[in-house]
Amino acid sequence: MVVAAQLLLSIGFAWWGFALFRAGERRLELFLLALSVVALGPLGAAGSIMMILMRNITNRFATPFDHWYASLFPWLEKDKVSELYEMIAWRGVGPASRSTVTSFRDVLTFGTVKQKQAVLTMVSDRFQSEFSPTLRLALNDSEPAIRVQAASVVARIENNFFQRSVALKRMQIQGRSDTVLHRELAQHYATYAASGLLDPGRANAAMLEALDHYAIVLAANPKDPTIVEPIVRLLLRLDRPDEAVQILKPSLTGGNISPWCAELYTESLFQLGRFADIRKFLQQHEHALRAETLNEQGRAAIGFWAQAARVRA
Repeated sequence: MVVAAQLLLSIGFAWWGFALFRAGERRLELFLLALSVVALGPLGAAGSIMMILMRNITNRFATPFDHWYASLFPWLEKDKVSELYEMIAWRGVGPASRSTVTSFRDVLTFGTVKQKQAVLTMVSDRFQSEFSPTLRLALNDSEPAIRVQAASVVARIENNFFQRSVALKRMQIQGRSDTVLHRELAQHYATYAASGLLDPGRANAAMLEALDHYAIVLAANPKDPTIVEPIVRLLLRLDRPDEAVQILKPSLTGGNISPWCAELYTESLFQLGRFADIRKFLQQHEHALRAETLNEQGRAAIGFWAQAARVRA
């Protein structure tokens, strides 16, 4: 009689839950109640009913998920001065050397919870690869709320990259194969690899994917500097300087050599250990490169190698 009563109750709870499920209402606790009655009898039923009551009580006072998630990225109130500063700063003109603006790392190290949340909100909205150290620091913060928000920011950024990859790949599958699409794919994967959010294996895979698409664009424009430069930088990151030298050679012909081309060419030769070729190259183009190079450190390096070539001669 007891066993029969347990089975009837379990079947009743299961049927009730199934009927509600078909009606569009999910009440999984009824299935749990059915299983607990079969396994533990009255004790299981009492425990399940107590759990259901506790859940209903706590749900009345719990913060809804949407409100909790929105609190991770609070809306920042700005005045006109702050908006003007951000318009200037995000365009690449950073604060002056004696400015009182605090760096993101300092805020995450010494700031309050609200200040840290504000920083992570800004990083999420305007992510750049330079912000990845800030995110890694936030992921190890002593405050649990900051760690949760940082993990949410990383997930959001990764999801944005993924959605962009899917959209571009879908266009490629649909038959579009022009150089503009391949350039967009290459830039996307190169940016993803440089984001600082990937482990070395995934970063290398993204760089190789970018190189494959850049190669298609390069075949149509062998001397295009907007293609040659990112390809060479990727090859140097992948420790393939010999290929970088071969790709740069067509851009070295002619009278005018761009400073970026000379920089990457000498960097490739340096990684290959071809120091004599560096001295010879910079001695031949010393005056032109020193005139075009705006960086004082770069001009000093050019002069050093050219002087070394003259001494050896």
